[in-house]
Amino acid sequence: GKKWNLLAMYFEYDKMHTKIVYDMADVLGMEYNIDCTWVDLYCNGQYQGLYLLTEAVTVGEGRVDIRNQEKENGINDNITGGYLIEKDVESHLEEEGNGFVTEKSNYPFIVKNPDPATEEQMNYIKAYIQNIEDMLVEGDENYKQYIDLDSFAKQFLIDKIVLEPDAMYMSTFFYKEAERDLLKVGPLWD
Repeated sequence: GKKWNLLAMYFEYDKMHTKIVYDMADVLGMEYNIDCTWVDLYCNGQYQGLYLLTEAVTVGEGRVDIRNQEKENGINDNITGGYLIEKDVESHLEEEGNGFVTEKSNYPFIVKNPDPATEEQMNYIKAYIQNIEDMLVEGDENYKQYIDLDSFAKQFLIDKIVLEPDAMYMSTFFYKEAERDLLKVGPLWD
């Protein structure tokens, strides 16, 4: 259950939207794109419909392949990365309990990896994201040194083409690799 998801695609009458989006991400060369395939689901011999079987957004080899601080569990004291965080709604942050809210825009972020984050890790990634937000709010062009513009442009393009209602509001993932001061957006989800 933690590595795979069955998406019902309830709001997709043609059941193609999500699959096409993932295929578009592949064509654009987005990193760590989600693998998926359609499946006919049967439960107790009864046909339940067409679903999309997808990988979950997780850190690991063949997934979001960044340093896994969660598995290192104190072996490496370098806390500059890897982090996998999700911009989501505050109610989800309250449920998860492993995250923070930015100071100026009140954007909630859930730290997906490491989970749970130590106080030192949480302080690091919160300060990192807060610094980016501060530069954006103040119109400081130096923000470009801290975000991967290519990944943000690809995400923006796909979100606009498919009119994604959750775009940069919820279910948006970001990751930061170790020893690089560059925040990337992705992988696409849901």
